[in-house]
Amino acid sequence: MSDSEKVNNYKIKINKNLLYEFLLCDEEEMGNSHIDEVHKVISIVINKHFSAYISLKTDLIAQTFTVILDRRGGFDPERDAYNYIYTQARNEIGNNIYRWSKEYKTEDTLNYREPGCDIDVETLDLPSAIVKYAHYLSGEADYTIKRIAKKDATDILVFLRVNEKKPVSDVPDFLKEKKHSVNVLYKLIKDLINL
Repeated sequence: MSDSEKVNNYKIKINKNLLYEFLLCDEEEMGNSHIDEVHKVISIVINKHFSAYISLKTDLIAQTFTVILDRRGGFDPERDAYNYIYTQARNEIGNNIYRWSKEYKTEDTLNYREPGCDIDVETLDLPSAIVKYAHYLSGEADYTIKRIAKKDATDILVFLRVNEKKPVSDVPDFLKEKKHSVNVLYKLIKDLINL
């Protein structure tokens, strides 16, 4: 008694007799052919339902096989062995992926701070606007858009420009004269504030 499953335009032949034997025999009687048939069913489930997680295939096969091996006692011989293993595999793989992705999300949302990030900004000689927004400027606090007071904008812009890491090109000639530079800087800051 054999059946086949079509996955990604490939036919995978499944020997249902070996699946029945796998579910009903003792562990001493179990051979590599039984294990290979169960691995085929698990591979079909992964390819059909969880192809986005194909990089986890070996881990999923090992984990799922262990669970199916433990749950063999719950198999009713009146039922279809293929459907039993397929359902067990699909449920177990889905549970594992959910659990593993939940663990990754939990690790990402922990409030872990790298050593050296615990700088006490109040003890530094910084303008009050910088202290007020220090957690946003340092990247410690997440934000998409942050509104800042107009009175703080100048201090923040100057601080960011002074502490910018990339090399600054020479000042244009028209800004070298103090009279022009004050007017240009004033207009630039005014335009930025009025955005």
